[in-house]
Amino acid sequence: MSERVEIARVTGSHGLKGRLRVTALGGTPEHLARYSKYYIGSRLSPSRVISLEIRKRHAVIALEGVETVDQARALKGELLSVSREDLPDLEEDWYYWRDLVGLVVEDCDGRRLGTVVRLFPTGSNDVLEVEGDKSFLVPFTSDAVKEVSVENGRMVVDAAFLADLLD
Repeated sequence: MSERVEIARVTGSHGLKGRLRVTALGGTPEHLARYSKYYIGSRLSPSRVISLEIRKRHAVIALEGVETVDQARALKGELLSVSREDLPDLEEDWYYWRDLVGLVVEDCDGRRLGTVVRLFPTGSNDVLEVEGDKSFLVPFTSDAVKEVSVENGRMVVDAAFLADLLD
């Protein structure tokens, strides 16, 4: 089985015909329109997209096999995922969040500071949560993050952004 990548969460039902209200994980709901099928939760087979409407902050999706409001309500909280090979290639210096989680974080002198445990959006930029001897947040900007090597499992950050935390 190919690796799956979670890209959205079912936040509720929409209407009476089994449509799902879905919020994108990272990014905007517009990127959800590029996929023709989704895996729901831990189901082994994907469900084909019948229709998809983009709203301001979410999408409304009709999936094959979800035909009633009760079926849709039962899926609230489930994650929607796609096969990793269905993801588009990224431009240079762009990363999928899931590839950053687990990276070792070092300062410019090679001192290990911790490991990326999660990311979240803030509106102006994404933020990395790092756990080590201390837990701290790092803005995911070119000023703070100097190098990312998914292949080598590491990231280098400018410790000047963390001076008060590291003392």
